[in-house]
Amino acid sequence: MKKLGFLFLLLFCLLLPGCSEAPLARTDFLFDTVVTVKLYRGGDEATLDRVFDRLRELDRLLDVHGDGPLAVLNRDGEAELPAEAAALLERAQELSALTGGAYDPALGAVTGLYTFGEGAVPPDPAAVAEALPRTGSDKLEVSGTHAALADGARVDLGGIAKGYASAEAARLLEEEGVEAALVDLGGNIVTVGEKSPPFRIAVRSPSGEAEAAALLTPEYRAAVTAGTYQRCFTYDGVLYHHILDPATGEPVRNGVQSVTVLADDPTLADALSTAALVLGPERGLALVESLPDVEALFLLEDGTERESSGFSRSRAD
Repeated sequence: MKKLGFLFLLLFCLLLPGCSEAPLARTDFLFDTVVTVKLYRGGDEATLDRVFDRLRELDRLLDVHGDGPLAVLNRDGEAELPAEAAALLERAQELSALTGGAYDPALGAVTGLYTFGEGAVPPDPAAVAEALPRTGSDKLEVSGTHAALADGARVDLGGIAKGYASAEAARLLEEEGVEAALVDLGGNIVTVGEKSPPFRIAVRSPSGEAEAAALLTPEYRAAVTAGTYQRCFTYDGVLYHHILDPATGEPVRNGVQSVTVLADDPTLADALSTAALVLGPERGLALVESLPDVEALFLLEDGTERESSGFSRSRAD
């Protein structure tokens, strides 16, 4: 899964000085990242209990390791899945088609070759070449609640799992009557309702500078960033990161350091942030511009920015 470590949050909510709305907040470690939920208006500790119970349930459901249903699918090549998991696999296939395969939910045979952390080394190129033919959403078949994988393919929902989970958390908060809240799954941010002063979301500078690359008051409820500076390591002077090009099985190297996508659908925003980074600024922006109610910001290695036609509306004054 596309995970973020504790020190590598891509986005964070900034509270203005003197803000009178001190949130009721809780933080946990799920989906291999730091998860924070802040309640500004409405809700209580019991509300947070229910939200985090749901997030823990999804963390187990969508985990491709261990003994969960998707892990069984990867191990056995077929499985009877909970209806929610099967529906999400179908959504993943739709998003793969939408992005021309730049987002691939069946890239697990390749992603499983990469490890990150202390002492990490890149996989053997021969192993990557051998695994590539076992990728692609066409290797995944979903019929009702039954799923099957062909040719030894493996699913990996890292490109949408956090987006879907953040959407579910927001949905539950709305059902609980919460009027203003923020959900942050390691940088997959979803806002619920409105508050005063308004939500401010900072896009982290890829260089690691303290100053944010952009400060936003998004007109859409979801803001998701994919960055090459997360879950990465350098080996023999070459940067290896977790965003892989489905066409090559190797980390994307196209001059893009991060892509932030704004949309009302957190699952869509999650998949598009990865896909747009894979596609690069030209094709990635073309994809974003072809979709209604979606905006994106590209931060490039040369220090320049590219943004979709309506992105400026979400920049903070």
